[in-house]
Amino acid sequence: MSIYKAKYYFGPRGAFDEVEVEIMPGELKISKADGNNIFWTLREIKAHPDNDNNKTYFSYSDNNGQSHLEILGQNFLSDLRSKSTSFSIIKPYKRYAGCYKFLALLGILLIGFWIFYAFILPKLVDKTASAIPYSWEQEMGVPIFKQIQLQEKIDSSRSILIDSFFQSLNWDSLFPSQVYFSNSEVVNAFALPGGKIIVYSGLIHKMESYTELVALLGHEYGHIEKRHVFRGMVQSLSTYAAVSLLLGDITAISAVFMEQANRIYNLKYSRAYETESDEFGFQKMKEKRIDPQGIITLFTRLKDSNDSSSVGSIPDFLSTHPGVEERILSMTKRIHSSPFPIKESKDLKNLFDRLKRIN
Repeated sequence: MSIYKAKYYFGPRGAFDEVEVEIMPGELKISKADGNNIFWTLREIKAHPDNDNNKTYFSYSDNNGQSHLEILGQNFLSDLRSKSTSFSIIKPYKRYAGCYKFLALLGILLIGFWIFYAFILPKLVDKTASAIPYSWEQEMGVPIFKQIQLQEKIDSSRSILIDSFFQSLNWDSLFPSQVYFSNSEVVNAFALPGGKIIVYSGLIHKMESYTELVALLGHEYGHIEKRHVFRGMVQSLSTYAAVSLLLGDITAISAVFMEQANRIYNLKYSRAYETESDEFGFQKMKEKRIDPQGIITLFTRLKDSNDSSSVGSIPDFLSTHPGVEERILSMTKRIHSSPFPIKESKDLKNLFDRLKRIN
């Protein structure tokens, strides 16, 4: 009768005894080095083959607790099978079935969370942001503008001129909108929640016609009227802000906006937002019969200025508005497909010339 070397564990696996195991009729005899013998009833034994490591583990439970055997190789298991079928063999996949099910469930939950976070939550937040009262957006825009005023060199005299230029367009508005002029050579312009537009002197210096300024203001005004600014800020901020919005907690949203107000400088709009704002600006120019070629001239001038610059960086106004060449082509087709009579505006031209002359 064969005798096999094994490791015997009692309770949690840790310390073990070197033992000898012998297959007896209806039971296993486990002989310890101190002369004590332990007997396992075969029908209560569970075998756990570990083919990857060429081992077999056996577990046994009785009134004294749970114990284990670890035997190297597969000969003992084969021998045991040839002499008895009353013990249980737990195959690896059954042994870890609960773990696999848990991991599969966890994977499904993680994928579901990712789908919700990446696709459903942004749309839900955008829809909710679009539906909230305009007064909310105005209320949140006030402290943000005050904070930006502390950072920008707002030129009061030029702000009066550029705002007069904007008000002369007499565009209908959801908000009491205003335009401000900042003395900075940065080539940029951006809109704020609630109806404020900031235009930098660096961008004005690039312009040569009042139609370009109308094109710029029409585009930024489109972001305000379509509420792209507010919706874009919510989507670019934390999940906390998004959840607060869904719960209707305006105080929490305002706090997050204030903490991250600097993001407004580099807020990137989606392709859909840009297309919508370009079309909005075109329609506003059409309403006032202002030459829409100003849109193409503005974008082309800025692009060409960058191409000839040794700096090699796209102007900020364009870098935050992706797909410039594609948009130039799209607006060129739009203008050609929808012609309308052009009417020169001496008042707008005079205001633009005065704005350019002030040092």
